[in-house]
Amino acid sequence: MFKLIFKEGIINALKYSLLVLLIALITLSPWVYRNTKYNKKFTFVSNNGGIVLYINNNSQNKWGRWMPIKDINNSIANTSEYKNADMTTKNKLLESAAKTWIKAHPKEFIVLGLKRLGNTYFIGDDLAYSLNGVNLSEKNKYTLYYVYGTIRGIFVFSSIIYILLYSVYILFCIVKRELDKLNKITVYFCMLFYMLSCVYFVTEGQSRYSFPIIFVFSYSFYNFINLIKFRINQKSVKGVNKMITLILISVFLGAFGQILVKIGAPNLQLNFSGINIFYSILDIIKNLPVMMGIISYGLSFLLWIKVLSKVELSYAYPMVSLGYVIVMIFSYFFFKENISFMRIAGTAFIIVGVILIARS
Repeated sequence: MFKLIFKEGIINALKYSLLVLLIALITLSPWVYRNTKYNKKFTFVSNNGGIVLYINNNSQNKWGRWMPIKDINNSIANTSEYKNADMTTKNKLLESAAKTWIKAHPKEFIVLGLKRLGNTYFIGDDLAYSLNGVNLSEKNKYTLYYVYGTIRGIFVFSSIIYILLYSVYILFCIVKRELDKLNKITVYFCMLFYMLSCVYFVTEGQSRYSFPIIFVFSYSFYNFINLIKFRINQKSVKGVNKMITLILISVFLGAFGQILVKIGAPNLQLNFSGINIFYSILDIIKNLPVMMGIISYGLSFLLWIKVLSKVELSYAYPMVSLGYVIVMIFSYFFFKENISFMRIAGTAFIIVGVILIARS
């Protein structure tokens, strides 16, 4: 595909594709030989693919994550055919059952696929492997999970925004036949993002599986920051457009503060009557997520003062509603809150409204 985009010829593209395929086969052949000999029938690399596909694509899986195979209604694992089969046959039985379910439930499959992408990219539960055995209280561990997950979410969200924007630019350059304007490395990383996303969409959603794509996100995040810096420093950009950037940063920091306060608030026992108010304030100060949220609010407020010194209030203030969109996304993935269709529809109207105001 990469060779075809840059018009290096179909023959050249096929040649490199066959070369990659040959290298892959040579690399995998020892495992194929070992497993085939061990199972006494052809086994390609491993017998794990079937169970991964099965436990992640069924009507009992609500979050797009791992679940015990026996928790699935009428699980094939409970049948005598499965129990008496060898590992390779079990793998084929599970794979066949999963594909049958996918064909019969295409909408549910798409919803689960999107949840798997959310789990893989935005949920920071891979930190649990680093904290295993560490002498920390459960409270402090959960605080670290939420802080790390939030930072990870900002990092990944920014990277994906850049990849989507550059993808549109790639299509534009292809249509206009201006391929010389494209950065080949960026095009290659965009293709890697879509390839790996297709894999995560179908299989299990866990953040530890996102390791290969972290390099793509790191490159894209760097370019995203440079893009913002370029837009801010670009002499031809009008002052209002610079203010839009500050507005968006201020709104994001405000929403980020809300999320952090929500993380810490359930651990507080506040009482503002009499002398108890003093102890309540001390509890707030000692609560790391809440204090980080307050700092985020403070930075947001400072930027907002700068914005209002240059922009009309009637123009700037409606954009604060974008904070609802950010909070809703984080509430769904981090707090597991149910988001109804009406909320989604309302959020869509908010986005449309902000776009109209920004163009006014």
